[in-house]
Amino acid sequence: MNIDKKSKDRSLKMSYTDEIEFQDEGDFRAFGAWCYNGSCIWQRMGLFDEPPTFWVKLKPLVDKLLTYQHANLALTDPQYFTSLLMDLSQLKWLKNIRRKDGCWAYRHNDMQIPEARVFCLNWKRKNDQKNAQQPQKGDLIALVQLAKVTHIVEVLDDVVYDNNQNEWGIYRLVKAVWMPNESFDWNNLKNIEEIFSTNHLPPSGSVYNFENMAWFKTNWKDSGSLQGFQQHASKSFIE
Repeated sequence: MNIDKKSKDRSLKMSYTDEIEFQDEGDFRAFGAWCYNGSCIWQRMGLFDEPPTFWVKLKPLVDKLLTYQHANLALTDPQYFTSLLMDLSQLKWLKNIRRKDGCWAYRHNDMQIPEARVFCLNWKRKNDQKNAQQPQKGDLIALVQLAKVTHIVEVLDDVVYDNNQNEWGIYRLVKAVWMPNESFDWNNLKNIEEIFSTNHLPPSGSVYNFENMAWFKTNWKDSGSLQGFQQHASKSFIE
């Protein structure tokens, strides 16, 4: 959505504090301008305890409001925008990954079913079975590589599979619910400190439950603990 000067000027005269019906395209464009300058965070939505500049990150979501019906729903139902954010309520696990060759793992062309973003998440040794078994079907795991969060994956079943590849012993079947676009330079992904509020994560390839790690308890105890972290992460991964 391109916001012209006329729409910007019109948006300054609008106060979306009550239920508003969009009458024409001008109203809708003004709504977009008003969203971009951040006013609705404080005046109407009350969804995020963030500075107004956070609203700029929601530009792709505003652009998805392609009909007056959707735009009206956004005004009358504050949970509408929440529903557009990624649901990370099952994000419970962390796995730090490092390939021997130093390259990025699990890119689109490495996946077993790339069009569905489904792939085998590997563990090196067969005696890692107990660790690999811990995440349950439906749980989400944050994958970290080279101090960057590269994937959020959903565990698709409760089975630990044997791997016939020489380098890997076992794997879980997962689906990437978030990862960068193929054309994106992964070196420009956010640093782990922006996501986890720490620069020090367990280096091994095991999975770790966030709530069982001392650094996580310390860093997030005053910010909503696991739920607060999940909400923070959901905002962080808006593309």
